[in-house]
Amino acid sequence: MNGDKLTPNFYLREFTRSSEAAKLGIDNSVINGRIVDNIMFMCQNILEPIRHALGDLPLTITSGYRKAELNKAVGGAKNSRHMFGLAVDFVPSARSGLSIEQAFHHIRTEMVGLRFDTMIQEFDTWIHIDYDPKERLRCYRNIMVRGKSQLTGVNDVT
Repeated sequence: MNGDKLTPNFYLREFTRSSEAAKLGIDNSVINGRIVDNIMFMCQNILEPIRHALGDLPLTITSGYRKAELNKAVGGAKNSRHMFGLAVDFVPSARSGLSIEQAFHHIRTEMVGLRFDTMIQEFDTWIHIDYDPKERLRCYRNIMVRGKSQLTGVNDVT
């Protein structure tokens, strides 16, 4: 691999970059090879296919890997998959012309073979997607939309 390039379109630094970590002086670099492998899996099997399906335009990762200290600081769940490199929050490229809602709908309806555990449209601000490697053969997809004070879910079985 070239530098920290994980796949043709994604770099490790995209997953570890955090303005909150910088503000708090938290070193959010990955030192565990298993976590890097998890991040690479997410890039190859989830993000690259999504990028392709949304017109081969960049995706901006707004939150990827989080060390436990950073996860706690941002109010993440105690068992957040972000801490294991198995969750990512992203937004589609502005050049795609897609809103968060449109991208979310496209991923949900057009990418039925995409394997993930949970996908959340968060406040029309970003899309969260995570994966549980213990469930590699599962075709169960938990789809949620989080609004100001609500969380609605639909379970898809593909």
